[in-house]
Parts: sequence; structure tokens; C-alpha cells
Amino acid sequence: MAVLTASAVQAAAPPPVSLRSTIIVPVIPKDWFVGTYSIDGRSELGEITPKDQGGAAYVDLIGFSVTPAPPAATLVQVLEGARAGMGARCPQPAVRDVADPAMPAWGQIFLYCLTPKDGDMVLEVTAMAFQLRDGYLFSTWRARREPFAKTTAFIKARLPSSAPIAGQPDGAWRYDEAALDAVTPGLAASLFAEIAKTEVCNLATGEICPSLRAPPELAKSTVAMLLIDGTNELTMRQTMTGNDGKPVSDFAKQTLAAVKDDSADKPFETLQAISLTDHDWSSGAGMAAALAQPLAGARSGGGTLSAVDHEGKADLATRGRMQAYVVMLSRLIWRFGVTPEREHLVLTAPAR
Repeated sequence: MAVLTASAVQAAAPPPVSLRSTIIVPVIPKDWFVGTYSIDGRSELGEITPKDQGGAAYVDLIGFSVTPAPPAATLVQVLEGARAGMGARCPQPAVRDVADPAMPAWGQIFLYCLTPKDGDMVLEVTAMAFQLRDGYLFSTWRARREPFAKTTAFIKARLPSSAPIAGQPDGAWRYDEAALDAVTPGLAASLFAEIAKTEVCNLATGEICPSLRAPPELAKSTVAMLLIDGTNELTMRQTMTGNDGKPVSDFAKQTLAAVKDDSADKPFETLQAISLTDHDWSSGAGMAAALAQPLAGARSGGGTLSAVDHEGKADLATRGRMQAYVVMLSRLIWRFGVTPEREHLVLTAPAR
């Protein structure tokens, strides 16, 4: 396998101080994919579903979001707002407060929603968790939405002794409040357990989320590393030439000209490093430059992006923003068809 090493050729500019360094690491089950994702540096939203679902057609959903929190906001106010907002999005809501021990650092509520659709009644159950930290509101939720009979079967599979939580005793749909009170603790525990490994950490203070901690053998100059598994669909030559058979750029032309054996006709791996002295961390062009080679390798033999600090000049806050930048890039590539299970992201703790 050929290895292509490249570095970004951008004017140096450090990560902007406005880049959010407190991050959320959502739970992404195996074989689920990110169907919706958006980020603007401060706010963030993602929706994750099984591969056979997506968009508005979801049955199972895990979501996460980050939004700037109003000054002096409290978790009590957040939960009150979530309860009040249910009426705007759900024709028949029912809300239960829970305190599931699986997520002790999070405020929690459990939501039920009955919605008529195509002559049937759809029931959605949602476990929602909220955390206020460092001026932001972090949220995650686990939802299940199906026609009423199927959702009842879903509940029954998890709580065999449960009774139907809604019905039409007089022709109109309504909740059975006693059944809701009986089923909520067990059902909430089941759904909250599926998002309980959600992590929030402040990279600017040197805190690393447990799932992102790098192995000790990683080079000390490495601040963050993103490895993308390749699909081996394309060779180096196919990746670097256009439909006209010509190299897509001067860099591609020089690279292909430098290959003297048959490596150009095999899958290749790309290795790219960016540092404070050779990369523009503050622009869209900089992001594109950082991702160009790793994404090329993603459809070939794989791609690796490393953020490095060879001279150890980055202070704690700058180091955290460098890591937050790589985290952001790791999520932006979901839009290019790279599934989360093909990503391996690690961040290093600062030297003590």
C-alpha cells in the first residue's frame, strides 16, 4: 500500500477563541448512521438512526444538540421550557419527570406524544436529558415512534407486565394516567440506558472525554488524531485524476509523477498533519485543506489527519481549541458518506 504524506499549505492562523471547546460525544450504536447534522462552531445538532431508517421516516432515533445558554439559566428552567414546549410540537403530549440513576449529571424528562396520521394513531416515546455547562446547553434524547399498536408491542417487550397506556374508551384517544405512571420508571430506565454513555468535556481545561483518550504510545507532539478506515474502492490514480484522465490538481500531477512503481494503481493511504505554524484554522478554506487528503484516502486505503504541536508552544486553551477543531472535522465528514464506525478519533492529554 502506498502512503501519501501531505501538509496543508495555508497561511498560519490559530483556532479562533470563539470555537467552542466544550464538546459532547454522543452515543452512536453499531450500524447506525448520522442522517442529520449541522454545526456553526457554537451550536450543533445531530440525529442518528439505524441504517434502514432516516429523515422523517425514523422509528428509532438518538439525537444530540448544543446551544448557547442564556446567562444565569438553570436546569430547572430548562426542564420547565422542555415541558412547556411539548404542546407546540405534539397534539396530545404527556410528560413525566424522572431521575434515572444511569445519567446522574443530567436533568431528565420522559415524553409521550400521540399524533393522528393517515387514519391511525402514532405514539412516540422520548427520553430526554439536559446538562448546563460552560455557558451551553447540552441535550441528548432517545426516541421510538411507531403506530400505536407497534409501540405498545415495543413497550411490552421491555416491560412484559405493562398495560396499554392509551386507548379509545369513548371513541376519543386519551392516555390512561395510571398506566403511564406504572410504565414510566421501567421504560425510562430502558431508554436512558441507551444514551447513558453520552459524554461532555471541556478540552480547554485539559479534560479529555474517556472515549477519546489516546493510547500512551502516541507521539507527545500529537494533539489530536483522526483515522478514517478506507473502503479500497479507488486506486491512487483513480482518486487523483478527473473524468478527462488528467490530474485534478498540480499536487496530484506531482504526486503521480513521483511514483515510479505500480503503487499508483493500488489503494493508497494518506497521512496529513496540521500545526499552528502551517495551517489556517480560522477559515472554511482551511477546513477544506485539512480534509482534502484524508477524504481522498477514505475511498482508497484510508486517511489520517493529525493536529501536532512539535515545539510545544500551544497553551492549554489553544491546545483545547485545536482538539475541538479536529472533533468538528470528524463530524463534518459524515456529510461525505463516512459513517461514524469508520472513524477513530483520539485526543491527547497535556503533559503534566
